[in-house]
Amino acid sequence: MLLSKLALTLALTQAAWLPTGIRWSSNRFPIPYCITANGTNTNLNANQQRAALLAGVNAWVATGAGGGLSCTTYTAAAQAGACRTTVDTGDGSFNIFFEDNWSNGQSTIGVTWSTSSGQSCGNVTDDTGQFHQLGCKFDSDIELNDNDFFWDNTGNNTDITSITTHEYGHFIGLDHCNDNGTCNIGGAVMYAAYAGGTLRVPFADDIQGACALYPGTPGGLGWACNQNSTCTSNICVNPGASGYCTQTCGTCPVGYACGPNPQNAGQQVCLRDDGLNKQLCEVCQTGLPGACANNGICITGLPSPQEGRCVTPAAGGCPMNYQSLQVQFQDGSTGNYCFPRSNDCNDPGNFTELQLGQQCGQNSVCANGLTCVGICSPPCDPGACPAGWGCESFQGGQNFCLPGVTQGRSCEGLTSCLDGPCLVSNARATCFQDCAGNPSACNNAQSCNTYNLQGGGSVSICEPPGVPPNPPDAGFPDTGVPPVDSGVPDGGVGPVDTGVPECTCNTSSACEQGCACDPQCSCACDVDSTCSAGCACDPQCSTTPDAGTGTPDVGFITPPPVCACDNTFSCDDNCACDPECNCACDLTFDCDPGCAECDPECSAGCACSATQAEGSGTGATWGFVAVFGLLLARRRRGW
Repeated sequence: MLLSKLALTLALTQAAWLPTGIRWSSNRFPIPYCITANGTNTNLNANQQRAALLAGVNAWVATGAGGGLSCTTYTAAAQAGACRTTVDTGDGSFNIFFEDNWSNGQSTIGVTWSTSSGQSCGNVTDDTGQFHQLGCKFDSDIELNDNDFFWDNTGNNTDITSITTHEYGHFIGLDHCNDNGTCNIGGAVMYAAYAGGTLRVPFADDIQGACALYPGTPGGLGWACNQNSTCTSNICVNPGASGYCTQTCGTCPVGYACGPNPQNAGQQVCLRDDGLNKQLCEVCQTGLPGACANNGICITGLPSPQEGRCVTPAAGGCPMNYQSLQVQFQDGSTGNYCFPRSNDCNDPGNFTELQLGQQCGQNSVCANGLTCVGICSPPCDPGACPAGWGCESFQGGQNFCLPGVTQGRSCEGLTSCLDGPCLVSNARATCFQDCAGNPSACNNAQSCNTYNLQGGGSVSICEPPGVPPNPPDAGFPDTGVPPVDSGVPDGGVGPVDTGVPECTCNTSSACEQGCACDPQCSCACDVDSTCSAGCACDPQCSTTPDAGTGTPDVGFITPPPVCACDNTFSCDDNCACDPECNCACDLTFDCDPGCAECDPECSAGCACSATQAEGSGTGATWGFVAVFGLLLARRRRGW
């Protein structure tokens, strides 16, 4: 007898089905199997393990025997008697079990051991036209690595059904299809490497192999097709390279689910669960081409950071409880996709909708028409904002409405100047009145000054005395209004100096803060003991620009620093939390997958490099990078 060993590993090999050289004789049908649900490196109980293992077997069984293929005569049945958990291909017991004392290499997920009887079982021609003489199988056992892999039934870790489906493909006599160059990873169950996720149902290439080894009726469920007429049902799903014959629902066999025909949405048919064409918010396999329908993308974090979910293009609008968000890809391109407004595909309707001006964060949900930029705000063109709001320019050419602030007020944070620019002096952001071409816009205590901007152009603003570039006055300021009358006739020679301050709080020859009656503090617009709006000379207003020198410059202001040492708009030395300290794979303001060590948004982790999902042989980097919203910087002018 000839002993053969076929293993599924994480390693990649070179990219039609291919026989192993031996198959079961049809006079032995149904072929027995003996499942032992003895996995320990898993959270699944024995019943869950058994169901997952059995699904992998039934993927290859004829539909008439409860399986998923109508084009084959292959049948299987549970073996009577006790199962064994050791490999012995001479004992006549066909065992499938987990092995924790693994000796086949830590990257090997499962191994199928087979022996031949030495008798001839005919011949077959594979997809490439190669002719194969086949021997008859005598015995076969499957063992699964319970030492180096954590098993589940979701595909978030190592999916039991996916691995069993592959190994049982070897059990019936199929080899790795990529060995003769006609299948790709993620495009056939019998590819030599597991790409992660769920690959539980034979693809067209796999089906052709199974149905050639054990031929039944061509054109049945699962048969490869490129046109409807190929199928006995006259229904071909996705005609072409990935097409397969299907049938209308009622009841769909194992590995299939009832859903709308992609070629005829009004027709409900049995669709193969091959990991492809998943709908909005359905579980998907990251890195698998065509995983999501309609050119959607598979991303994590909705809500699980390990589980992929589909988001679909928003060109035709998004369903209720979903919103269009912009996604930026690693090549710099962008696209708008429908996301659950709750950021949770399991419960897309569970969110609180925030209204105009309410503070919001990364996971907040703003009302329709509003975007989260720290507060919920509508996009705008200049002059097209609610009363009392201003249209602010953000980095990237986006404009959003922000609460308005008048001149002399601080414009730090999420506010916008109503009447002119927000200028920065001595790290202080203050609103100024624009007087370009209109000096009369300034009140009688201000002058209209023009500055050239370092970034080009100029700005004309109303300034009170004593601000850059003019030094503060050394004596009494010229307020532009008469002094307070003492009440004593002056005889035409001016106010009588009684030697007593005109008001009780006027105790010096300078303007005293909070002293509205102090004549040194008066100006035309200062009418009360509080800060008068738009009154830059009002001593009660503490926002008058500090004295200083220099030339205005165009720059950016962002919300307050994310950490104490973040003081510039570049990477600060010894400032690990500085978001400007990026690395090659740090493309968002969130913790990027596989970028934990150098990404300041990640608290700890691994090296900064492209990443693979556990069990992946693709090495594919994540396509989803960032959602537009909080990643905005305000555009302001400063000096």
